[in-house]
Amino acid sequence: MLRARLLAVALLSAVAAAGAPGYAHAQAPSQPLPLPRGARFNVKIDSSPQTAAIYINDRVYGIQGYTPSTLKLPRGSYRVMLELPNFKPATVAIDVTRSQAFTVTLERAPRPAVLDLRASADGNAVGGAIVVDGTAVGTLPNRVEVGAGSHVVEVSKPGFQPFRDNLQVAEGETRTLVVPLQAQVRPGSLLVTADAPNAMVYVDGLQKDSAPTVILDLPEGPHTVEVRAGALQPWKQVVTIVAGQQTKVAAQLQAAAPPSPVAGSLRVLSSTANADVFLDGEAKGPVGMTIKNVEPGSHIVEVRAPGQAAQRATVDIAAGQVKTLQIDLTAGVAQGGTGALRVISSVPEVDVFIDGASAGKAPISRSDLNAGKHYIVARKPGFADFKAEVDLAPGGSQEVLAELRASGSVRVISNPTGASVFLDGTAMGVTPVSLNDVSVGPHVVELRLKDFVDGKQQLVVEGGQQAIVQADLAPVQKGPSPVEVETAQRSQTSWSALTLDRGKFTIDGGTGYPYYLFTRLQVGVWRQGNFGIDIGVELRTSFLDTQVGLRPRVQLIRIDPFALGVDLTILGGGGPTNRNSFTFEIGPVATLAAGSYVHFSIKPYLGVWSDKLCPSVDDIKNDDSSNAPKGMITAGSGPLYSKDERPVCKLYDGMRMGDYLSKAAGLPDFKIGQQDPRERFTTVRFMLQASIEVAVTRSVSIFGMLEGAPLQGERQALTKKFNNVFADKDDPALYGRVGVTGKF
Repeated sequence: MLRARLLAVALLSAVAAAGAPGYAHAQAPSQPLPLPRGARFNVKIDSSPQTAAIYINDRVYGIQGYTPSTLKLPRGSYRVMLELPNFKPATVAIDVTRSQAFTVTLERAPRPAVLDLRASADGNAVGGAIVVDGTAVGTLPNRVEVGAGSHVVEVSKPGFQPFRDNLQVAEGETRTLVVPLQAQVRPGSLLVTADAPNAMVYVDGLQKDSAPTVILDLPEGPHTVEVRAGALQPWKQVVTIVAGQQTKVAAQLQAAAPPSPVAGSLRVLSSTANADVFLDGEAKGPVGMTIKNVEPGSHIVEVRAPGQAAQRATVDIAAGQVKTLQIDLTAGVAQGGTGALRVISSVPEVDVFIDGASAGKAPISRSDLNAGKHYIVARKPGFADFKAEVDLAPGGSQEVLAELRASGSVRVISNPTGASVFLDGTAMGVTPVSLNDVSVGPHVVELRLKDFVDGKQQLVVEGGQQAIVQADLAPVQKGPSPVEVETAQRSQTSWSALTLDRGKFTIDGGTGYPYYLFTRLQVGVWRQGNFGIDIGVELRTSFLDTQVGLRPRVQLIRIDPFALGVDLTILGGGGPTNRNSFTFEIGPVATLAAGSYVHFSIKPYLGVWSDKLCPSVDDIKNDDSSNAPKGMITAGSGPLYSKDERPVCKLYDGMRMGDYLSKAAGLPDFKIGQQDPRERFTTVRFMLQASIEVAVTRSVSIFGMLEGAPLQGERQALTKKFNNVFADKDDPALYGRVGVTGKF
């Protein structure tokens, strides 16, 4: 143990000298320590615990050593400052007049608790602002250090109901808090029309009214709208309600072929009458119609109406997605005249699209474009699309440089599925998911799933290539860590006040005096906090007397390194010549633990023993009767009496006036006021026991135990006159055992 301690001190000193955290002042260049002239004295500076950094007068002079250190200082007054990680800095004033030694006891600094704040599986809380005890500390997810005690955690995010919770954390504890944010319910309205008479409208499965109808006070967000009319095929669509606005849908009840499973659908709505929809420059019909078989990807939607300025928007369609877009035109006539546009690119073979229509490969020049806004898309396989909006003035000219950046895609797969995917810290959906237009170069993909350890993987995306990320997420270990399991097993004891965890057990075996052999099986039964119960089965023998019974143990208090409990032993057994014994022992156990390796225990207890050591008169009568011929019974002729080699059991013999083995006069007593050895001996003594247990490995301990009854009467069962296996004629009243414990 001494060698291990010296090695630990040496390692700590080496780490500190190399610039370990907690010694940040040693990193900066220091000034020489100014000292007065004169004779120097050896001044030893020590601390408890040791390896603290020593500063003299000011930190600007750098670290002068690590405790314990002996410094040579001239006569005078100094300020000694000590710093040690996880302990509060200490400053003491010393006066040096001769060679001296100073020791400072450092106070342990409180360990901060950690709040591990995470979003719930729906991801609503990601990016929410966190306020702890009224102070903003960042956004979700986050880990926040706080002091032990009660704390108020608040999370807010636009569009969601604020979250608030009170947490009580202990020093050094890490508490995980999963934050769910509920979307704020804000109403909007829905106008539903249909191309069939008397069509009935259903919203989220509930019947509303026949079309046309306006449905008020619908919560903001997606809703399923269904329109039914007689034998016609029902029309169904998911509509997104915007708070404070009216959304319009037109139901088409004519039978239609099912859309392609890889394509999407787009429905463009507008409050402008006689408006038409153009998708990527191609006319698709009036607003309100559903545009089917739209290829997944980015598209430019334009709404035009006579006498109105056209409006355009970019929309992203996913495979199988049904999307609704609201575009209302601004009153006013479109600008007249034309303008010129030139699109160039440093990347060769780039396809250019103007307002969704192909314009050829860059560089391109157009001088016939109407004045006003136009959308430009430059596209090439292996590169992310370049998009820009220009506003051409009548007779004006603009040049656009299409700077394409190489891109690829990333396919993210996890086991199990449903993990939230973050690309370089930005939420991108849940697995399985394909991420398109990812810039070329290094990226970090993170996967997060409740009750699983976060996964992180670095990858390099190449232009035009798809990188695949596949992660098998490991479940979060909710039980103790392997180190904690090993420490708990090594800490198991049989003689201390610390009971075993439920389901754990120990097996003891050893030798000693007065019981030459003994063994015990102890099993954990119940534990709640610092309280615990276990129970054991014990067998011990002196060869002439063998006892077996139960040993319950209760743990009452545990404040490391101390523990207090109660130990109870109940045994019974016997031996030859009809002898038997009963044992009852009870008392408190106090334990001092040195980590998980050494346990020292003291147990004062009350012992009560009831021993039958010689055959009774009735036993001898019955034995004589069963072993002698009928009518020839002689007192003491049976083997129970005649073969008993202990003289003390034959102090009462001889026939007197028909008495059976009558009492002889002048027999000695047995130091307890009893003169008949055939009667039971009942002994009550106060005992004092001390034991020590040393863990050799995580599964094996060795132990030693001494106990005695100082200045008290002897127990006759432990004397040579009643048990010839003992060497002493009297009970020495000092006993001991040694042995081995197996821990499972």
